[in-house]
Amino acid sequence: MSSRSKRFRRNSPEAVARVLAAVLTDDGLLASEEIDLMDRLGVYGIVGVPRDLFLNAVAKHTAARAAPAHAGESTGANRWSRLDAALEAIEDRGQRLVICAVLVYLAEADRTIADEERALVRHVLGRWNVGAEELQRELNVPLRRMQPFLPSPAAGAREP
Repeated sequence: MSSRSKRFRRNSPEAVARVLAAVLTDDGLLASEEIDLMDRLGVYGIVGVPRDLFLNAVAKHTAARAAPAHAGESTGANRWSRLDAALEAIEDRGQRLVICAVLVYLAEADRTIADEERALVRHVLGRWNVGAEELQRELNVPLRRMQPFLPSPAAGAREP
């Protein structure tokens, strides 16, 4: 982890807010449908993040993305290291599963899954070793919802 990466307390609401903020703003937009979904479903209570803390995380994440990179640092690498700092802080497996399920639903809340959102959700799933079958079994996330975030079929493989 880079020395510039923020350290989060273990399983802290700040770390969770940072991960959620990333998926909602990495496409460059904060869609009203995404916030509406969070409000309607009570996502803040489900993941243990007060709404004001989440909105503060969105503001910080957006500002960090807009800031020019420091000399010798890649903006993309810096972005991933900040996200990874939050991901490392969330150690509770149950909390990870809930966050992954929320990310899947939030990514499609505005009816468009941007490449940045797809990459971010794939990164989180891979980093935490969370699979579609586990989300389906533990939290009833339909496999069809997971399709955009699963690896593409191997080249040359035939579709049924």
